[in-house]
Amino acid sequence: MVVGSGERRLRAVIDAVPDLIYVKDTEGRFQIANKAWLQRRELDGTDIAGKTVFDIFPRGVAEKLAAQDAAVVRTGVPVLNQEQLIVVRTPDGKQGEPRWGSIAKVPMRDAAGNIIGTVGISRDITAQKFMTQRREMEHAVTQVLAEAASVEEAMPIVLRTTCQ
Repeated sequence: MVVGSGERRLRAVIDAVPDLIYVKDTEGRFQIANKAWLQRRELDGTDIAGKTVFDIFPRGVAEKLAAQDAAVVRTGVPVLNQEQLIVVRTPDGKQGEPRWGSIAKVPMRDAAGNIIGTVGISRDITAQKFMTQRREMEHAVTQVLAEAASVEEAMPIVLRTTCQ
């Protein structure tokens, strides 16, 4: 299947990707976002253009994201594979469910090499983070049990370990 113009083809590609993709200008205003990004935030495409992270995320998260974007624009140095806790506001303004993302932010440049914005891609790694935490806890409990002389000795330590 061939999709028409280059712009429509690019749009079809980014909308087909399950990762969350967005483009912002140098002032941190969203220009576009793919379907996955918009759906995660319960927005449609007409809702995003011109908004900033302060319109989408709780203030503390928005400040961190805006600082990252500004640093990429200022220095031209990308942010790659950074794990980050993400909390999004629901359309009614309430705090959404916390999720973990692996974030990549790169400078977007024009034909002359000038930075004209940022491109961001994030992948939901919440399940992987929980699996890692579970494995670490299982390992810690196994180690306590192996080192304890008795179950009675191990139980208080196991309880402390799992509650931390």
